Amino acid sequence: MNLKKEMSTSEIGEFLKNKNDFVKIDYLIRFLHEKIPADVRRFVFLKLGEVYERSSMFVDSGRAYEKAIELSNEKDKKNVSIKAAQAMIRAGDFNRADELIRNVMSKASDFERKDVVNGLKTFYLYTAEMHEKTRKLGEALKIYERVLTTMNI
Repeated sequence: MNLKKEMSTSEIGEFLKNKNDFVKIDYLIRFLHEKIPADVRRFVFLKLGEVYERSSMFVDSGRAYEKAIELSNEKDKKNVSIKAAQAMIRAGDFNRADELIRNVMSKASDFERKDVVNGLKTFYLYTAEMHEKTRKLGEALKIYERVLTTMNI
């Protein structure tokens, strides 16, 4: 059985439930070649981003989230943009992450901006700690330098 364009998002989720990550990626990418509604396409890109992230394919995860941003309504764009930025940070593409965050900040209130900046700082530091634990000290150093130079701590 394959994914069909008549399927709802819950049916797609149920279909993919017991598959391994690389099989999910294959099904989802092939499904994107179909002519499917925008809301289902958005769901597929979000699901693809999650699967890529779980498989430590952070650049691909960020790209999938970016495609989902284009299909999201204004309410969801902020959350999806932050997910995309986090994936790009984990991939080491800080410039792209900054670009995504600038887009979020341009549409956010002062209170939301502070919240986004604090969440971003926390995520940068968490990512650096993960690199330290896995002995990727050069990567951790790059992140700490980034935080010190751009986040005004």
